[in-house]
Amino acid sequence: MARKQIDLVVVTCYGKTKQWDRKAAMDFYEQGILCCEGAERDRYVDIYFQLKHGAKEASDEIGW
Repeated sequence: MARKQIDLVVVTCYGKTKQWDRKAAMDFYEQGILCCEGAERDRYVDIYFQLKHGAKEASDEIGW
C-alpha cells in the first residue's frame, strides 16, 4: 500500500513561522479570508495564493 506524500510548507505570518501540511495551511488561510477584513484579510490572501501557486515558503511580508 502506497503512503500518502505529505507536502510540507513553511508559513510566516505576523512574525511567527510554522510548518504545515499544504492542504491544512490552505484550508486555514482560506477560512481566514472568508472571516476577516482589511489588512488581516490581505495578509491571508497573500499567503493563500503563494501556497496555491506552489510556494514551499509563504509570508505575509511578500507582496505580489
